[in-house]
Amino acid sequence: MTPVVDIPVLIIVSELDQAGMNMLVTLRELLRASNSVELTAPESWEEGRYTLEISEDNSVGILKISTSHIRVDYMRGYLRTNLVIFASKHKSESGRKTLLAHPLGNWGEDTIGSGKSHSVGIAPAYALFRAYHSIKEHQTDAGLTEYWVGLEVSHHGPTELDVPAIFMETGGSEEEWNDLRATEVVARAIVDVAREYVGEEPRGNLPAFVGIGGGHYAPAFIKRVDAKMLMVGHMVPKYHSDKLDEDFLKRIVERSVPSGISFLLDRKGLKGSERTRLIELIEKLGYDYKLTTEFPTK
Repeated sequence: MTPVVDIPVLIIVSELDQAGMNMLVTLRELLRASNSVELTAPESWEEGRYTLEISEDNSVGILKISTSHIRVDYMRGYLRTNLVIFASKHKSESGRKTLLAHPLGNWGEDTIGSGKSHSVGIAPAYALFRAYHSIKEHQTDAGLTEYWVGLEVSHHGPTELDVPAIFMETGGSEEEWNDLRATEVVARAIVDVAREYVGEEPRGNLPAFVGIGGGHYAPAFIKRVDAKMLMVGHMVPKYHSDKLDEDFLKRIVERSVPSGISFLLDRKGLKGSERTRLIELIEKLGYDYKLTTEFPTK
C-alpha cells in the first residue's frame, strides 16, 4: 500500500471543527506552512477534500479535511508518520473551560460511528505527557487561569490507524472553541509535541503505564503526570474496567508506546473485587503492575 502522506509528523484538522480551524491559523504561522497540495484520495477514503500543507522545514504536515476527523479509520495504511495529532474541539455538557489531550479507544460499543467497538488506537505515552505539560506552560504564559488543563481517558475513534495518535483540544462549548487565546495555547502546544517527534522516537526517562480506574478525567493519573512521576498512555475509566479480559489487555499492550508498558491501578478508583480480578489477569499474562499508592502525592 503506497502512503498518501509521508512526513515525520502529521497534524489533522477538520473543516467541521471550529476550534481546530481556529488552531489552524496559529499552526500555519508557527510552522510557516503556506504551499498547499490537493491530495488525490484513494477510492477507499470517504469522499471529500484533503489538502496538505507542509512546514517550511518539511518536517510537519497539516492535513485539512472536509470530513469528520473522528471517523478517519479509512486512512489506515496510507499514513507514514511518527505521530498524528488531531487539533480539535472538546464538548462537554457542563461547558467547563478546558484544555486537554487524550488517546483514542472504544472500551465498549461504538455508539457514534467513530472507530470500532472494543478497540483502541496506538497510544503514545510520551506524547500525552509532553502535550499536558506544554499546554500548562502556554496556559500560564497566556494567563488563561479560568481554563482547567487535564487529560481524558481513551475515548472515540479513529481506533484503527496503524500509527500513534492523540487528540489535543479546547472546550467545552462554542464560546471556548472561538476563544482565540485558548486555541492559540493548544496550537502552540501541538507544535511543541510535533517537534519532539520529528527525529528519532522520544522515550522520556519516566516509567510508562496503562492507567485503569477513576473517572473520565483521570484525576489520579493526572496528579502523577503533573508531578512528573510517570507517563500514561491508554487510560480505562472504572465504569469500563469490566470490559477488560485477557484478549483486551493484550491488545492494549500491543497498541501502546513505548513497548513493555506496565499497568497502573487507581487504588481508590476501583472496587476491591475489581482490583483483585484485574491483578489476577495481569499477573496471569505476565505483565507488571503498580498501584497509585506507590506514587504518593500531596
